[in-house]
Amino acid sequence: MSTVCAVPKALDAALPVVVDGGLRTRRSERKQQLDVARAFERATVPPKASEWGRFGRSYVVPPARVSCPDCIWIGDGVVVHEHVWLSVVRAFDDIVPRLVLEDRVRIGRCCQLSVAGEVVIERDVLIGDFVQIGDTSHPYEPKLRLPAVGRPIPVHIGARAVIASHVVVLPGVSVGAGAIVDHHAVVTSDVRPGAIVSGNPAREVTG
Repeated sequence: MSTVCAVPKALDAALPVVVDGGLRTRRSERKQQLDVARAFERATVPPKASEWGRFGRSYVVPPARVSCPDCIWIGDGVVVHEHVWLSVVRAFDDIVPRLVLEDRVRIGRCCQLSVAGEVVIERDVLIGDFVQIGDTSHPYEPKLRLPAVGRPIPVHIGARAVIASHVVVLPGVSVGAGAIVDHHAVVTSDVRPGAIVSGNPAREVTG
């Protein structure tokens, strides 16, 4: 059964029964639900392989939100799980954004990668669920918070690093090869290769 059919039927069962003029109301509401479900399906089907900057022998599991796929390079053996948002935006005239997922990268469910400049994730990196990685953020000034983003600072995740669930990696951070970032950590500065970091802000675990 397709998503388009399943969602409206489930919603339709919960509609209130209106005695006077109910049939017309019910049909109108069901049509609206169908329109929403179809729009959702169109918006969350990953782009065709030809639309990406490069798309190797990999898989992006729907539903997934992908913007500017021509600025995204994906290697071989990459798996991006459900409900991931690859948010690449052309926010600056002098910057062509670039998101790179090298071979065998694994990205967990419900992650968001926000790119206005460059984010590179090297081969064999494992990223858990609900991770946020971004190279930019909104300004603090109230008038600029919604319409603008700050100048991006590149983010780099080294080969074989492990980013556990619910981690936030902030702009300008470099996580070294083989490093481990513990659950719920907020990474505000570079992590040396092979290190284990934890906490908010993330600090290297010793002993």
